[in-house]
Amino acid sequence: RSLAVDLPAQHVAGVTGDGTRVLEADKDRSSGGPATLADVQTVYSGGTSVLRPAYDLYGQMWLVDRTRSGARLSVVRAGEAAPVTAPGLTGREVVRFVLSRDGTRIVAQVREGGQDRLVVSRVERDAKGRVRSVLTARPLPLEGADANSIRDLAWRTPGSLAVLSRPSDGTSQVLIVKIDGSSTPEDLSTDAELFRDQAVRLVTSPSIGSPLYIRTAGGQMFSLAASGRWTGTSIEPGLGTPTFP
Repeated sequence: RSLAVDLPAQHVAGVTGDGTRVLEADKDRSSGGPATLADVQTVYSGGTSVLRPAYDLYGQMWLVDRTRSGARLSVVRAGEAAPVTAPGLTGREVVRFVLSRDGTRIVAQVREGGQDRLVVSRVERDAKGRVRSVLTARPLPLEGADANSIRDLAWRTPGSLAVLSRPSDGTSQVLIVKIDGSSTPEDLSTDAELFRDQAVRLVTSPSIGSPLYIRTAGGQMFSLAASGRWTGTSIEPGLGTPTFP
């Protein structure tokens, strides 16, 4: 039901349809040639509802499992998943999360008492990139925007997030949020027009010049033009989980 690709575009991770397992495979065999079904390995099992995975700069996979007792964070390294405690995330109702490309920050949408908010956590590592700790999450303000309307998150630049929101039934909007929390209501604007449909997925990358796409519930992809208008693409409709490395 969701996919992730590492930065070299060599490893692919997928969450099973029931959300209980995470599978991983190389795109190519080490001996050459494409990978086969026999090359797929299970790196996480026995889950409840695993969110979309994320890879960091060191090839480690980050997982958040929405268990009955709240979010459980794990990091998969060399095929082995290890639990990580993240104050402000662990045990909370995490709706979605994204990891910065350099692996130093996690941004999550957390729900408490029926209200959503964005939080950001710092990640501390050792010299080999292994996670030492995740610091206490702090609020990431959305001045003038409703966190309950957020439908997806994606890194737009190393210092900012693209946020897909639904300001009303039948419309969608993309906002830009500075990761340092300094965004004003004016800063949130992307000069993008209101999208007159319900978008459910935001697809982009922090790489310079990367396009910004949104996907509708019907699987149609639209791209943001320089003029701020949403335009159709030549991508065939019906995609379920488009993603960038």
